[in-house]
Amino acid sequence: MPTKILYPQQFGSLTTYDDVVACGNASGNDEDLIYCVDTKTIYEYIASGAIYVIDGTTVLSTAIGGDTRWIAIAGTYSVFGGGLKTYETVADAQADSGADNDLMFCVETESIYRYEETGASYSADSTTVLTTGDAVNTRWLAVAGKYSAVRFKAIEREYKIEDWNDSLAPPAGLETIISGNGVMRVRKFSSATSEDVVMCIKIPELAVQANGFKFKVTGIISDAAPAGAEGVMFKCGAYSIADGVAINAAFSADVKSEKALDATFLQYDSWESDISATITPTNDFIPGDKLMIRVYRDHSDAGDIYLQDIAVSTVILTWTETP
Repeated sequence: MPTKILYPQQFGSLTTYDDVVACGNASGNDEDLIYCVDTKTIYEYIASGAIYVIDGTTVLSTAIGGDTRWIAIAGTYSVFGGGLKTYETVADAQADSGADNDLMFCVETESIYRYEETGASYSADSTTVLTTGDAVNTRWLAVAGKYSAVRFKAIEREYKIEDWNDSLAPPAGLETIISGNGVMRVRKFSSATSEDVVMCIKIPELAVQANGFKFKVTGIISDAAPAGAEGVMFKCGAYSIADGVAINAAFSADVKSEKALDATFLQYDSWESDISATITPTNDFIPGDKLMIRVYRDHSDAGDIYLQDIAVSTVILTWTETP
């Protein structure tokens, strides 16, 4: 089952160095920022910094040398008295207020935070998400540095149709379709009956619970080509299963993934449905739990007007993970 990381990101958007020596071995361009773990300080690169005396704390040397400098702008040390509002401790930051999109730096967590007025969906954990001195829904969200609350990587994983299990109304059995050099293993879903498959997977430990997951379906036109504007409607529901809990539960509300077809699609052409909206499983999307997923073609949906069987080769699931 191939896995694709769609948007890999590291914690934070600052280049981070462990100590002053490593910072001195780094070069930069005007307006570049770095973070030094040793000094717990953010530095800005200055191309013409001869007036600043290198002292190993507020002013650092660079790999370029000459008049260039790393100038402390926020954190424990600062030449300018702090380019960012800076708090020594989490408690200090949580006692203060802000305005939407304000930035601040917390020395204790070594991270930059953005103020969010409507942050109720983020659970405060004293590292990636902090409460504020304002209303209940406001949050400080870590956006750079040691922690990050809002920088995730999107994962896309492909599950072959032969790996799915029959459900109450299974599609036709597995078959191999050959067209010239192309070979594809598929199962055909009927236009006359809503046929379904199920699969149980483990929700990754790094998955972001609040973001749920999404799905889409791929395959080929195995039967007659569409005569005009026609469509196929797939739907998905799911539920999570905690350790020591029975595997039977009710699936969540169906979420659709549609494929619009037209006369440009010919027999043996490939197709891929639209990515669905977010699916929140029954019992939530809990990292480490098992996830029972049901995917089916809803032949009775008004959008399913392609009057032929449709061959499915894979179901693709996407979710987000912390780096």
